[in-house]
Amino acid sequence: MKNFWGKFKSFTQSVRIFFLKTFSFNLRDIIHLLINGLISYVPVAILVFLPLYIKANWDHKQFSYFDWLCIFGGPLLVVTFNYLKEKRLTKNRDKKIKEEEISYRCIAGAIDQLADLWKRKHKKEIVFSQILQDIEKVVTQTLKMLKIETKNITANLMLYSPKKNVLTLRYFGTRLDRRTSLVLPLDKGLPGATAAFVTKEIVYIENTQSPEYNHHFSISKSYRSIISYPIQNNRKIYAILNIDSENVNQFVSNEFITIELLPKMQPFIALLRFTGCG
Repeated sequence: MKNFWGKFKSFTQSVRIFFLKTFSFNLRDIIHLLINGLISYVPVAILVFLPLYIKANWDHKQFSYFDWLCIFGGPLLVVTFNYLKEKRLTKNRDKKIKEEEISYRCIAGAIDQLADLWKRKHKKEIVFSQILQDIEKVVTQTLKMLKIETKNITANLMLYSPKKNVLTLRYFGTRLDRRTSLVLPLDKGLPGATAAFVTKEIVYIENTQSPEYNHHFSISKSYRSIISYPIQNNRKIYAILNIDSENVNQFVSNEFITIELLPKMQPFIALLRFTGCG
């Protein structure tokens, strides 16, 4: 019985959130709806009312309940539909503006980083850590803007050693507990970073503890989903950027990563490429 009420409560909460997002009104919305309603409701009501009035021999007393419902309900549905359509268009426009704002901030942040690198000589650990932290921020901001819950998104950088044919984890953004440097051989067919290096494509692991991956990733590690992105110059890969999260399927899909996340990360990836990745 408790399980039933728990599921029922979860269902009602989901329905409530849906209606709040879809039909949320503030004072501005109500005023806008009233003005548009007066402008569009009256002509539509007249167009519905006149045929019925003529049909009833100019005697409104002969109107049935259905006729009255058509007179008042029909125009109201038209007005409400138009309002929701306009609100959806406005919401999409606002979303695009926010996306552009994040993109411009990314570019500005990358330029600031570049100017700082040009003026000063920082230790490589500090430089790369700051760039990786900026990548963490932009990914987190983008996901939150798209109403996706996030949990401890972190980034790290693995460098390629051609002599040993391995990837070495060298730099961290936000370094959480139990995150240590490691070396991954490229000839073992491992998933994640090594797969991205071999295929020269983005590799996304939705859940590190799924049956196909759990023997490669320790359960003691807190991250559950990983993006591995190969950084290359002149078609040669010399580093792998990893972005991980403690949420399962945090980054949705390869298509989502390519369309929503990668364009906003590009200024910082270009900065990593400019610095030579160590």
